[in-house]
Amino acid sequence: MYRTAEISHFEAIRRLMPQWTGRRSRNGVPIFVYSVSKTRPEDLLTTSKKDPSLSSVFLPAEYSTQFVQPLCARMHVDRAMPCSIFIIDLTGVSVRHFWNLRAHLQKASTMATSHYPESVDKIFILGAPSFFPAVWGYINKWFEPNLTSKISVLAASEATAVLTKHIDVEDLPAAYGGAVPWEYGMSPNLDEETRAMVGRFADNWIEGPVRYVSREDGDEICAVGAETGGLSGAVLAKLPACSA
Repeated sequence: MYRTAEISHFEAIRRLMPQWTGRRSRNGVPIFVYSVSKTRPEDLLTTSKKDPSLSSVFLPAEYSTQFVQPLCARMHVDRAMPCSIFIIDLTGVSVRHFWNLRAHLQKASTMATSHYPESVDKIFILGAPSFFPAVWGYINKWFEPNLTSKISVLAASEATAVLTKHIDVEDLPAAYGGAVPWEYGMSPNLDEETRAMVGRFADNWIEGPVRYVSREDGDEICAVGAETGGLSGAVLAKLPACSA
């Protein structure tokens, strides 16, 4: 389904889910951010009319496992494990907003932890509102037991200090005390090393699903999906062969 996903539907779902900043942590795994306050219930309603069961929430997870994680592993000296760090930003979320999104959040959380349990390195929850302690017991049930140990709820006073233990300042979004001018909803802001590796693709980011394909003569980044404007199957970037 990932390789044949309609681009418009894929992008509608992606905008409701964690998004890659374009940067990696110190141990080489990609950094994703999910700003819950920017997920609008009306957008969710529009998407759910096309997919009432919200079964397509797995598409962004496939984007991560089929493209982002292998690319970041390629860039890291130790060939990092295929997993990701997630920053969940609850700043400005009201009780009503949370309640309107609860089915979506539960479906996405359950899907990620049930079907992609090893894809999570750490989850940092920031900007928790005053009502959060009252709903944490409810939210906690969405996750598999072995994942809860990877979740840290950070107070505003400690967020930057804790995050920079795992993420260099130059790879952390400015909103969280870093130096990257990236905000939720933007295209990935690649570091210079990754930009050099992917070439022109860095400045010609496309919408829709993408795959990282390993080949003996050099890895490729390829477009997939049902509406790529003639790009489906096209090689977006050719990476040099890995040295022995």
